[in-house]
Amino acid sequence: STLTHGWAVSRMGQIYYTGSGGKSWTRQDSGTQKGLLDLYFVSPTEGWTVGGSGVILHTNSGGGRWEIQQEPFANHLWAVHFVDARNGWAAGEEGKLFRTQDGGKRWLEQSSGTDQPLLGVYFTDLQNGWVVGINGLILHTTDGGANWKPQTSNTNNKWRTI
Repeated sequence: STLTHGWAVSRMGQIYYTGSGGKSWTRQDSGTQKGLLDLYFVSPTEGWTVGGSGVILHTNSGGGRWEIQQEPFANHLWAVHFVDARNGWAAGEEGKLFRTQDGGKRWLEQSSGTDQPLLGVYFTDLQNGWVVGINGLILHTTDGGANWKPQTSNTNNKWRTI
């Protein structure tokens, strides 16, 4: 199947949408001027974006309307990932990691065990996930983020997830 829906965010708080596989893009009103750093959609209508000052925005209309879902956290959130419409994680500065189990109505902090910036987060299911960051940091969980164990990367590179 051909992918036709896509979104892009900017550090100026802008969100752009394509329904044509990238042939044309339209700007969506994010309602914020805070820099947006990552976004994730679980369907063509429901998605989240995170960014500067810990802002988290949510849409259930394909971006027709974005709403602030959480009062901004004190630091940048660099990454967001959901395994379904209810369960997701957001990762950011100072090793900050947040989990939601209700589609983002409430975000609760989890301990990542590091104070390094977390630049990416990805879960394959409710239990198994990874966060990555600077200096080759890779952490893995098998219990939904309750505990994290380092994995060796043999590099000092800065990691991001896509």
